[in-house]
Amino acid sequence: MRRDLDWSLSVDNSSTTGGTAVTVYYLGNRRDDIEFRTVPGGDRVQLSYPKRGRGVRRVIVEVDPPNGHTIPVDLSQPPHIASIAETVVGRGHLVFDVVDAP
Repeated sequence: MRRDLDWSLSVDNSSTTGGTAVTVYYLGNRRDDIEFRTVPGGDRVQLSYPKRGRGVRRVIVEVDPPNGHTIPVDLSQPPHIASIAETVVGRGHLVFDVVDAP
């Protein structure tokens, strides 16, 4: 994940009737930050996140759909980075190192 670009996470929760929790952890050499959002059941949403400062070294995205459900998520960092699609079965984690622009 590039440090100098905003990013977004598309969550397709349309196949569930319950909410899906999305938690983002920003880890680094300063105080760690945590963001928490809920995607309502039956919804497809795109969650937007701003670029992070120089102290952030790793981003962990935790997706926790209702029990027994599988949902697709797609992380993108346009315009330079291709999107990363993942299907989350139960609770899932996506872990990214944060790097400077080449």
